[in-house]
Amino acid sequence: MEKSAHNAPRAVVLSVLMKVNEEGAYCHLCLRQTMKKIDHWPDRDKRLIKRLVEGTVSRRLQLDYIIDCHAHTPVSKMKPPVRNILRMSVYQIIFMDQIPDRAACDEAVKLAKQRGFMPLAAFINAILRNIIRNKEQLLAKMEQEEGKEALSLKYSMPQWIIDLWLLDYAAADVTVMLDALLTIRPLTLRLAAGLSKKEVGQWLASIQLEGHAVHPHPLLDYAYELSKGDKIADLPGFGQGLFAVQDVASMLAIEAAGIAKGDVVLDVCAAPGGKALHAAERAKRVMARDRDAKKCDIIRENAARLGHGNVEICAHDATVFDPSMVDVADVLIVDLPCSGLGTLYKRPDLKYRLTPAMLEEICALQRRILEVVWRYVRPGGILVYSTCTINRAENTDMMQWFVGHHPFEYDPFPREVPFFAMQNENSAQLQLLPGIHPCEGMYICRLRRRGSARGVRKSQGAAV
Repeated sequence: MEKSAHNAPRAVVLSVLMKVNEEGAYCHLCLRQTMKKIDHWPDRDKRLIKRLVEGTVSRRLQLDYIIDCHAHTPVSKMKPPVRNILRMSVYQIIFMDQIPDRAACDEAVKLAKQRGFMPLAAFINAILRNIIRNKEQLLAKMEQEEGKEALSLKYSMPQWIIDLWLLDYAAADVTVMLDALLTIRPLTLRLAAGLSKKEVGQWLASIQLEGHAVHPHPLLDYAYELSKGDKIADLPGFGQGLFAVQDVASMLAIEAAGIAKGDVVLDVCAAPGGKALHAAERAKRVMARDRDAKKCDIIRENAARLGHGNVEICAHDATVFDPSMVDVADVLIVDLPCSGLGTLYKRPDLKYRLTPAMLEEICALQRRILEVVWRYVRPGGILVYSTCTINRAENTDMMQWFVGHHPFEYDPFPREVPFFAMQNENSAQLQLLPGIHPCEGMYICRLRRRGSARGVRKSQGAAV
């Protein structure tokens, strides 16, 4: 993709927004494909494109409200390219101080003309200039509004999702979560086990020498936050397998498993592979499975890069029973397909796709998988259930149903797991909340299969 007047950064943004908002493409996948095509572009342009796409999609409800307040034609009735030009332009005016308001307006007019909407350029110009004139009053008005409806507009979250959370969490916590889900989190890197302090220091120095900002994570001493860095594969140490990209919430699921050196671990829904490859540092053998063969190839590539020869990867649908796996796993990792509500900051379009009916379908799928895979845990073995969501029906309610119908019992986390002190003495469940905890929103539950065919080992959490 060559850069020209017709596909400058904002034109690329418009193209992505059209695919996501009008054609139903997934935002993160579409953006990833676009970034590959413009890999040779200046980093400044690529950062602008990423920020504009993610911000405009994430704030869509609020942006549409602002536009509707200043236009005679509702956003829903506008031509698709026009409404998306307006959305991305209003995002720049309201949320990007580094871009002058006049520049955002002028670029919108140019883009409309380039796309063949010359007669509507004046319409776009008038709306944007009106918004610019009334920006301060508009922001003050939105800040002063209260109630659930105000939260929906301010944080661009569908009302039914807010109502769902208010049933389970305090209103103040819900507000913190809503704000956090609009904030891009730093990327988290997990350093390979076995690195000496000297090697870690050398790696940090090489990262910083290239201008990347990296900081230790407050929860795990092998986790680091990368707040500045675009191409992970170009970072020092990537090719040598010194680190993997993995959120701390996902790392905590492996900490909760308490994996011992001689354990056999089975991950039944392994993609993208973070937990399975983390487990490989601690277990004797790891079997990673996923229904998507292409995703299995990616896990295979990362296992080779990280030097994990004890990982066996194959494509398998977790809803299909595999008799060869019965009683095989000392530790079963069950990270199931879920609503993803704890990771909306990186998948902003997901909140507009979800419906209450879809949540019911997701819960039904989770039960189907659990009904199949529990047999793979040996008697006395451990099952770690996790989801990247903050929806009670997929989390605590799901585990309550599972324990009530299967030979499992809650088993306390190893003492080394962070946040353990915040839980009850015998807690085996942990709900991580975006903005309240320094990681993604994730639920983790540790269960033990009743029985002792091969003896029940004690919990062995890795040192944190």
